[in-house]
Parts: sequence; structure tokens; C-alpha cells
Amino acid sequence: MSRTKLTNTKRIIEALDATLRDLEIRACWEGLQQSNLTYTEKIQYIGANWNVSRETIEKAVYTDKETTSTR
Repeated sequence: MSRTKLTNTKRIIEALDATLRDLEIRACWEGLQQSNLTYTEKIQYIGANWNVSRETIEKAVYTDKETTSTR
């Protein structure tokens, strides 16, 4: 198999990992909607479990949801 500059396996795997992480975060967020936790507590819970920033959580919960609902 020849290597090309167009195929970067590590980059592809990292992109898939990020996508799967975002799906897990979104699923967790949907589950937490049934709890009595505040918005801040939900952010803290997810941040602690996935070791991600607030911005990453909000992107996973809101931005990706909008793009997948239009497909």
C-alpha cells in the first residue's frame, strides 16, 4: 500500500474519536435532562467524566445537534 499526503490515518482516527465523544456527551446530556441538576452541575459532571472544557460540551450538545437534525 503506497502512502500519500492525502491519507493521514492518525488525523482520521482523531476525528472519529472526537465525533464519538461528542455523541456520548450528547447522550449523557439528554439523560441528565431528566435529573434535578442545574445547567452548571450538568456541565461540571460531563466535564469531569470526559475531561473536556465547557466550550467542548456546549459544542457537542448544541452545535452538532443542529447539524444532525437537518440531515
